Amino acid sequence: MLPGSVAAGVCHGRRRELAFDGGPLNDTSWCCNLESIAADTLDGKTLVRVSGVGYPCGGGTAYEASDALYEWNGKSLASPLDISIGFH
Repeated sequence: MLPGSVAAGVCHGRRRELAFDGGPLNDTSWCCNLESIAADTLDGKTLVRVSGVGYPCGGGTAYEASDALYEWNGKSLASPLDISIGFH
């Protein structure tokens, strides 16, 4: 995968790279803990949710629950509503 992109399944089992900006997908300290990616449509908008929990990718004692909602704009995932929470 390219930096700034995430692979996501699409119709008929094909996969493609999706560009994004910001949020847990862009945070190299936490992106290794992301466990799920899901998509759905709400009010005509395609939304992509990413979530996961864990310790920093490089080690440490902090713990974070990541949860963010991105909007697909046809070319990329728009800056997310990020409701992640971290504990030290």
